[in-house]
Amino acid sequence: MNWPVKLQILLDNGIGMGSQNVQQLKIGIKALLESMPENLEMTLVTTAPQPRVVVKATTDRAAMLKGLDLLAPDTGAGRFVESLNEATQRIEKDKGDYFPVIVSVATTAGDVNIRDSDVSSMMKRLEARPTTVHVILFNGGQSSSGGSNQTQVGLSVTKYTGGKFENINSATRIPTLLPEFGKSVATDVERQSHQFRITADRPSGASGDVGKISMGAKSPLVLAGLSFDGRIR
Repeated sequence: MNWPVKLQILLDNGIGMGSQNVQQLKIGIKALLESMPENLEMTLVTTAPQPRVVVKATTDRAAMLKGLDLLAPDTGAGRFVESLNEATQRIEKDKGDYFPVIVSVATTAGDVNIRDSDVSSMMKRLEARPTTVHVILFNGGQSSSGGSNQTQVGLSVTKYTGGKFENINSATRIPTLLPEFGKSVATDVERQSHQFRITADRPSGASGDVGKISMGAKSPLVLAGLSFDGRIR
């Protein structure tokens, strides 16, 4: 079972990030890209004033860097939840066999009004596909609500998918934190893209939900990362 990993990068380039911090964002993303393995398919999306695909899904690293160079600050607010929602929709439409990963650099500005139905739909899509979501939430002091919506959703999606959540108050942390996330994604690529799929059938007449499966292996084989969906946490 040699499934690839596909990465979507969502970047808040709006008022919450501030024009003075966009360069920090670019430095961090370049470092993240450098930590990625070759031939990894990536998509680059900005979220202010609404989600916009800057670089469509590609394995061309030069194209990603060219798109990143075009990243410019926007006076609107980033749409963290909306961008996550659209990212899961793209995953839902891609019927191929792969492991989706999302890295979102968001801010506490924007997302004042969030529809419960959008969050519910997003969580259902994350349940349907073994996606891993990592979130960096930057508090630049531009949110009157304190970023409660972003924090709540960010914590929910990362906990559910086994991803990382980091809440930061200084933009200077972005260039060092993103490569750390990149190394985590690179590890997932190595571990998740080379697995064995095992199908277990019930005895005739058996019914009910399967909550647990146990397995054993003869020495010197070792079982690790057993899961129902192939996502190794």
